[in-house]
Amino acid sequence: MKKEVQITIKSDIKTEDNRDNIELTVNGTAYTKDNCYYLCYKESDESGFGDSSVIMKFKGKDSFIMTRNGASSSQLRVELNKRNLCSYATPYGSIMIGIYGTKIDTDFKNDGNADMIVEYSIDADMALLSENKLHINIRECKN
Repeated sequence: MKKEVQITIKSDIKTEDNRDNIELTVNGTAYTKDNCYYLCYKESDESGFGDSSVIMKFKGKDSFIMTRNGASSSQLRVELNKRNLCSYATPYGSIMIGIYGTKIDTDFKNDGNADMIVEYSIDADMALLSENKLHINIRECKN
């Protein structure tokens, strides 16, 4: 059964000479299907992807997939201790990047709320571009 949730995503991005923190809070839906946990939401205009929709899929503590559909479509696939090649769409065209997952942690509470942490590195041509951490907080909307 789908439920309305508030999704807060805190992103910590560390490059060789910079550290960036971004926080986004949106309303969306959450549901489970085939032993996977899904989050769906529309991108906000502040993110630069205002006409896009996002689906996040957690498969236990082994796999996280974020798919963005819209003007800029992309898929980020993070698997624990595995490197995946992903096509990432930018306003200037698509690029192929490597994603190496170092941590996927999910904590589902009895009250319908949840916390997830996803840590991964991004490389291009095997050169490290950034180390990334997503902290995703889910709070069920009360009617």
